[in-house]
Amino acid sequence: MIHSTNKSDNEKNIAAAVNKHQYRPEIDGLRAIAIVPVVLFHTGLAGFSGGFVGVDVFFVISGFLISRQILGDISKNKFSMIEFWTRRARRIIPAISVVMAFVLIAGWFIFFPINYRDLGRSAAAQSIFSSNILFWLKAGYFTATSETKPLLHTWSLSVEEQFYLCIPILLWFFGRWHQRKQFAVIVFLLFVSFLTSVRSTFTYPDAAFYLLQNRGWELLLGCAIAMLPEAKREQITVLDFWRNEILGGAGLLLIIYAVTQYTSRTPFPGIAALLPCGGAACIIYANTSQKTVIGRLLSLRLFLWVGLISYSLYLWHWPLLAFARYNSIEPLSTAFALFIVAISIPIAWLSYKFVETPTRRNQYFRKPLVVLSCSVFILSLVFLSGSYVAWTNGVSWRPEFQVTTFESDVTRASQRSDLCEQVTTTDFDSSLICRLGKVDNSKPKVLLVGDSFAGMYLEVFNRLSVRFDREVWYVKDQNTQLNIIIQQMLNTGLISDVVIAYSWRRALQSGIPELKINATLEDKNKSFGISSLYDKLVTRLGYSPLDAISDTKQPFKSDLTALVKCIIEKNVRVFVLDAPPYQAVSVPLKLGLIVKRGGDPMRFGSKLKVHLEEFTFIHGVFKELSVIPNVTIIYPTDTLCDQNGFCRTYQDGHSLYSDDAHLSEYAGRIIEPLLVPVFEAIK
Repeated sequence: MIHSTNKSDNEKNIAAAVNKHQYRPEIDGLRAIAIVPVVLFHTGLAGFSGGFVGVDVFFVISGFLISRQILGDISKNKFSMIEFWTRRARRIIPAISVVMAFVLIAGWFIFFPINYRDLGRSAAAQSIFSSNILFWLKAGYFTATSETKPLLHTWSLSVEEQFYLCIPILLWFFGRWHQRKQFAVIVFLLFVSFLTSVRSTFTYPDAAFYLLQNRGWELLLGCAIAMLPEAKREQITVLDFWRNEILGGAGLLLIIYAVTQYTSRTPFPGIAALLPCGGAACIIYANTSQKTVIGRLLSLRLFLWVGLISYSLYLWHWPLLAFARYNSIEPLSTAFALFIVAISIPIAWLSYKFVETPTRRNQYFRKPLVVLSCSVFILSLVFLSGSYVAWTNGVSWRPEFQVTTFESDVTRASQRSDLCEQVTTTDFDSSLICRLGKVDNSKPKVLLVGDSFAGMYLEVFNRLSVRFDREVWYVKDQNTQLNIIIQQMLNTGLISDVVIAYSWRRALQSGIPELKINATLEDKNKSFGISSLYDKLVTRLGYSPLDAISDTKQPFKSDLTALVKCIIEKNVRVFVLDAPPYQAVSVPLKLGLIVKRGGDPMRFGSKLKVHLEEFTFIHGVFKELSVIPNVTIIYPTDTLCDQNGFCRTYQDGHSLYSDDAHLSEYAGRIIEPLLVPVFEAIK
């Protein structure tokens, strides 16, 4: 056991603030406020478009409770790392292990091999507390393909578990040797993590969503609240009383606003996460020394009951929804999704009653050796099971689920990056540029830039490069220096044509930072009239925090227009490639279900009208660009959609999509004639 030294005044204040035996019923009620929006958001119920912020409320609660517990033990000279991790293991591992076992067993009977393989990977990753890293690498929390990921929601558990590995060491060290600096260190780390989150939200949004360094500030905010001195009830003044009442009410309003007004297109977490996290922090702090009106409301029996089962409800509702959506050809209706959630509530209660409670309260499970050894055994078993499923490609020999052509379309799509790994790179940056087709020929080059919506055409560009004897340079996205490299390539005079392919729907949400060529930070800041001090801050951060509150449409239009004009000035042609129609579901999966059930896959698709309505603003920008000389807009819908406005997803036994948005390699062959003009009529 680790003991701290003599108590300072600061330690005494902390000890007063973190009496771990003081039960805070309103915090259990706050858990209900967190879990209900998350669950209803997953059902698609109107009015809860920002329900995903409930996870952020959970983070603040966890940071507060865990830090209060640790600080309380440190102040009493009885903190033990082993005891802390034993308590965490009793709290987390039993329930999640049961869920992972259920998911792996159910997936055996429900999932096609490629999806079962991915499920095995996610189970193995969660068993070593790293599923958030896996889902970051295979990003897409808000995509339709999330239905193939019954363990997607475990990313938040991995973030918390990673935090639990760090925070006790940090608090113990500074609590033992530098008590007066303890709070300052936590606030400093919180500030750094927050700035990292804001920046990553606009430059690496998937990393911002999933990784600890971008989410840690939310847990640290709860930690900071736990370290604030607690006033005794008899010392509360009238001013303190009304301050706390206002804080409690404002906190709840902030959470409600985020839940109802945010959408999946809100740049998140970043600055937007301040509202739910700040709201949770306000409620927790306001009720520390008194019971506010909001505190009494959250202490009602219904809120307490929902809060008590919130962990199990969070664990169970998403896998049940994912399996239901997976097995449904049409998008799951909100009514049926609510029915699934209703089923998950008694299951969550049973989990709380017979899994969570016994392992937390039984004296036998309080022994560190028993708990940790059982935890290691169970997690190892899950890891080995998940690894076996992944290693056998989803146990593809199961007689009910033979590998389909549609799965092969997905597999080939995942191998597109191999083209760049097997070719010679340029001298600009070997990690960013790859060369396709006829390498080192004397003809002008074609430059392909963009994100994964450019990468999905690699096979097409490779074939056209060979056919027309012209080399293609492909520049990968998501690098802050990409604009410099593009400029360098244009300055060589070797580029005659540039193709820009992007997820335009996402670009409209968060901009195209890696494609800004001629717009400098200085120019952008002057347009806002920002002071020189702010200019220095923006230069240091690499982004403008004002981007988080500015309208995205006009920056999208101006940045794309500036990019196109900059390229045209180099006497280079520009081709802008529109995105194909988005689908509401994972196309290969649904085609497989249709064929398995004897349906007609030719009738599965979407309406062009829906695509045009969603892309109204984007297509308006394209129309304005098309009047500029040497600018051409290419629309995949010209070949994917018929005269009746039906956009097909199936042809000749193949899926035309590799997921809900990206085209398959076979669809690339259909699109190929539209890209021939890029390689013709060289200046």
